[in-house]
Amino acid sequence: MSEGLKYLLEQKPYPVSITLNDYVEAYYEKNILQFDTKYTEIITKISEKVVELNPTMPYKGRINEYGNHLENTVVAAINEVCGEVEDLGAMTLGSGYPDICFKFDKKWFYIEVKIGPDLWVKPSSFRMFYTSTPKDIVAQRKDIQHGYHLLFHFEHNGPGELTGRYRITDLDGFLYHAHGRKQEGSSKDLYENHNKFVTERS
Repeated sequence: MSEGLKYLLEQKPYPVSITLNDYVEAYYEKNILQFDTKYTEIITKISEKVVELNPTMPYKGRINEYGNHLENTVVAAINEVCGEVEDLGAMTLGSGYPDICFKFDKKWFYIEVKIGPDLWVKPSSFRMFYTSTPKDIVAQRKDIQHGYHLLFHFEHNGPGELTGRYRITDLDGFLYHAHGRKQEGSSKDLYENHNKFVTERS
């Protein structure tokens, strides 16, 4: 048992570094799989389709809610690119980690959607990724299985506007920071320390 997993199971009050793998194993008893590169092409097609569909699903609200809106665009992109295979299309999972799941080629994929104004600016220590101890009802709704976990990060130019640039990261082994029931990670954690890109458009 890893120290991170032990920390989460015992709900220790002091800060410690954990992996997302620890989080999923602690609360769902499932494993994050290392991304298989044979799926890079399909993930790239989904990312491109999100950019293509964005103007057809307009958004005029606050910028801090745009990411939530974009989840629906990602779901539409997945279903258009992959089809509703095995009688199960992509779906949003509500608040908390992760945002979206879908099944393709008999494999589960879990997606966290983020937006940012400049994806190629120097990574900072400000929080951009977070999880928290899920309530029972949330864990039941998420029902995470063994699968791949990816972060889809799209660059925006204001509410409802994507620049077309994106970065997709494999979250297997992602190391971030826990303190009690909350866990947080920064762009520095993700892009400098973790640095496991699947695909990107710059």
